[in-house]
Amino acid sequence: MVVIGLFSVIESLVSHAPKLTDSADSLSHQLRTKLPLLRKRFAQPLEHRSRFGEIEEEKLWRKLYDYRSKIVHGTDSQLSGELGCLGPVESVISFLREISKRLLQFSLREPQFMTDLKKC
Repeated sequence: MVVIGLFSVIESLVSHAPKLTDSADSLSHQLRTKLPLLRKRFAQPLEHRSRFGEIEEEKLWRKLYDYRSKIVHGTDSQLSGELGCLGPVESVISFLREISKRLLQFSLREPQFMTDLKKC
């Protein structure tokens, strides 16, 4: 439930309702493209490599969103196979908490930027 809650915070801050006819507008795509850009604007750097190794950031967000989807849809949500690189659940939760915190802080400093970004 913690993973779902943290993703809800993240999604509400950076995404808009996707258009059903455009896969490039999916929630997964919005997160994969917007979060790496936002992370670069954080006051303090947040590196994913220290937790998840050399995985590319866009690929990391794809895997994190896949994990979230497995939980939401009630399928096997073990961090193994394709999701094994995410490591223990505690690492995922810690990373999502930190991203959520940074996004909230950034939203308070740059509210217009966040409003504009949600439209993209």
